[in-house]
Amino acid sequence: MPGNIKFGQWARGFVVLVFVLLGWSHDAEATGRRLSNASSPYLRQHAEDRIEWFAWGAEALEIARAQNRLIFVSVGYSTCHWCHVQSRTTFADDRVVELLNRNFVSILVDREARPDLDAYFQDVMLSVHGQGGWPANLVLTPEGIPIFATGYAPAERAGSAWGFLATFQNVLRVWARKAPALRRDGLAMRRAIEMEQRDLSGDASVNRTQLRQQAVTQWMASHDDAFGGFGRDAKFLNANALWFLLGEAVSTGDDQMRARLLSSLDHMAAGGIRDQLGGGFHRYAVGRFWQVPHFEMPLADNAMLARVYLRAYRVSGRDRYAQIARGILDTLLTRFRLAGGGFASALDGDSGGGEGFYYTWTEDEIRVSLGGAAAEPFIQSYLHPHIGRLKARAILRVQKGKSGLDEALDQYADERQRLAKARRSRPAPARDDKMLVDWNGLTIGALALAAQVLEDARYERAAVEVADMLIANYRRSGRLSHDVSADGGPVFLTDYAYLADGLVDLFEATFNSKYLDAARALVEDAARIYEVEETGLLRIAGSDAGAGDIPDRVVFREDGLASGTAALVMAINRLSLFAPVAEWSPGIARIRQAANRAAAHHLGAAPMLLAAGYFAEDAAREIVIIGDPAGADTKRLLAEVRRRPLNGVVVAVLSPDGAGSNGWHLLAARPQLDGKATAYLCRRQLCLLPTTSLAEFAGQLEELAPRQIRISD
Repeated sequence: MPGNIKFGQWARGFVVLVFVLLGWSHDAEATGRRLSNASSPYLRQHAEDRIEWFAWGAEALEIARAQNRLIFVSVGYSTCHWCHVQSRTTFADDRVVELLNRNFVSILVDREARPDLDAYFQDVMLSVHGQGGWPANLVLTPEGIPIFATGYAPAERAGSAWGFLATFQNVLRVWARKAPALRRDGLAMRRAIEMEQRDLSGDASVNRTQLRQQAVTQWMASHDDAFGGFGRDAKFLNANALWFLLGEAVSTGDDQMRARLLSSLDHMAAGGIRDQLGGGFHRYAVGRFWQVPHFEMPLADNAMLARVYLRAYRVSGRDRYAQIARGILDTLLTRFRLAGGGFASALDGDSGGGEGFYYTWTEDEIRVSLGGAAAEPFIQSYLHPHIGRLKARAILRVQKGKSGLDEALDQYADERQRLAKARRSRPAPARDDKMLVDWNGLTIGALALAAQVLEDARYERAAVEVADMLIANYRRSGRLSHDVSADGGPVFLTDYAYLADGLVDLFEATFNSKYLDAARALVEDAARIYEVEETGLLRIAGSDAGAGDIPDRVVFREDGLASGTAALVMAINRLSLFAPVAEWSPGIARIRQAANRAAAHHLGAAPMLLAAGYFAEDAAREIVIIGDPAGADTKRLLAEVRRRPLNGVVVAVLSPDGAGSNGWHLLAARPQLDGKATAYLCRRQLCLLPTTSLAEFAGQLEELAPRQIRISD
């Protein structure tokens, strides 16, 4: 992924030291007590381990200091395939158990429950290895200074994978001989990571348009025009970049870039990375061709990718993108929705038959489910006799690639439903039932956008249900949670930011100003809780996180999703079009200024931060329609807006009496012409002449974005 990661003298010295490295009694009952009641399913999965695990917290850190023990930290999550492999092999090995229990205080971290810790430890991994990932295994000094990091490791060396036993025995030997040097280099790395994230050096005079163009150049230079996506190796969804780049293609009228990006979306949708029977997307593909995925299915990535396909539908008018977006969202409604409301965090990739078993097929299984006559055309369309196989089982993918996508979607709907019904008899992948507020905020936004674009009330009802529950919890306690089932734990910037932005989407679906009110309250609270010393910078976690000596994290770099800063600035910019920021707390203006400097510095590493600039007051537009929301004339005007790929536009529908403005300037009463639904297109609330004519209004909008852009396949 493009970015501006810097490696200084400290990094080179630290990496050299890492390569030099390579050359107490067990109490299972105590471990079970510590982890069995954890809110994190990942920690509960390890409650019966023979390793004396602690959750991250004061108890473990104090023991390490008091006993002068090194700290072993393993970061993972409950649906992580390689975490499962490491758990049932490495962490079950008697020698590894003895090594860790005798020499380390061992701490287990759920990256989804503690994104602040994960962000820091991933930066350590990136500094040492040039890439991150999970599981991440680290060694810290008794004071919490990182001195070593590696990814998955089998107990004994296997191929290119380091052996856990030999590696961590070497760590202990070098620590015994060179503890001061390790501490010194670890401190230097920690300081450098902290400074890198807070470094806002850059040409502040460069305007937003130039910054976006530079970021586009970085991303499109790595675009795989042959098979879609970015890079030539393992393929990630990169939904944040696709969202930004599609918007930029619309803004600049770059038809070539638009066609390349839509081709990427076609390759992804045709590939094995997409559950061809259900519609959700797996986390990433292990190779260039989107054939074989790691099968875990995260909520957040799917919510963001649904938005991307909805944008693609608006950009192109191609029905397949609407169908793919529906498949994603319907998967969230059927497989992720929790009984008490809200959405679970993820589905595991492993199940009773092993990794991917739930999603893979043999030809004979398909023939039994469909019958011989119906099975053969389906097999020809979705199964390759040799490619895309996992232990002799086939991963369904459209064999004609993107060129056959429409045909496959249209012709085999009945067969897909029958196979989906058949596989429900298989052991289902486990579900991580953490209800994370930030990821639910993303889902609210995706559902609200789908309600607008697809005119499907199911999605609006689902978004309203979750939003109302979260708002009620927030007002009752005066704070958000991160994990709703673990009320009282640490809360993070993304919880406030993603939910606030999702509520603005929900306002534009319902036009109920209570969602703007809640979004503004969240933004104001986030500025108060997370701003660093009136600098406008936003830390990931508040003072209640209990992160020990881990430094405050200020993160702009994005990993498929918007950073907390990008999402909060997006919400601020959108809300400011309804009520000027001058009326808000001073921290809001500081945050926007810092974000502008950060955008210049981080460029391609922060596409959603750049996308937030579309809603800056000097660039954005406001659309207000005055009329009966249920009236046919109002609906016609609104439909003309909703079918277009508009960038930097907020939309409101107001009843003629102006009720419900609640201090939002944009929602103040406006005159209606001749008793008909009336449209206002405005910039900084200075409007063109209002119109009741659908044709005239369409002409005004055409200058912002064409209604439909047809691109030949």
